[in-house]
Amino acid sequence: VSIFVGSAWKWSEKRQQYYLHQFAVEQADFNFRNPAVKQEMFEIMKFWLDKGVDGFRVDALPYLVEADPADHGGKYPDEPLSGLPQFESHQLGYTIPLYTKDLIESYDVIYEWRDFIDEYNKEHGGDTRVLFSEGYANITMTMLYYGNEEGRIGTHIPFNFDFITDVSSKSNARDFVYTTLKWLTYMPYGAVANWQFGNHDNNRMPTRFRHDMVD
Repeated sequence: VSIFVGSAWKWSEKRQQYYLHQFAVEQADFNFRNPAVKQEMFEIMKFWLDKGVDGFRVDALPYLVEADPADHGGKYPDEPLSGLPQFESHQLGYTIPLYTKDLIESYDVIYEWRDFIDEYNKEHGGDTRVLFSEGYANITMTMLYYGNEEGRIGTHIPFNFDFITDVSSKSNARDFVYTTLKWLTYMPYGAVANWQFGNHDNNRMPTRFRHDMVD
């Protein structure tokens, strides 16, 4: 099921094949298990870095890599049903994204991008070019965007959406303290913290909080 409702598969008359789009039909998913695709992405990053960009904000990273058909008899496996009665078959939530979200291979791609950025910084000098990651995930999976226990390094700053997802107009000061300390507790030593209070995917702060909470 697509994030934007309906089937995540679309028939292409030109290619005579179906293609996967986890979001809009105009946004075909890249196969980051393909070395040629990964190399093309490095070339794209280099093109923009050579143009002088300061870095990249990478969107929807939990959906970067899907299950490998080779591990499932040559086919993409069906997601298990959630069993939640409020969702119909065309709606997000009807299935559990076991094979299409938060796969560990997605982080491997991110670590490779960080290696590429670091090598570019080393070669060209100047201000540090950075990677920002956007992805709604639990705290454990989100921290993997910083890096893993094997020493691989990920994005410089994974966006922290806890003040969007975990607090509301009903929250009190204790909730805000807990939300702040949770990130600082899980964050790797020496990493950079951040807190997002709003974005284009959610209602504005005055709508989500009481007016007396918004300065």
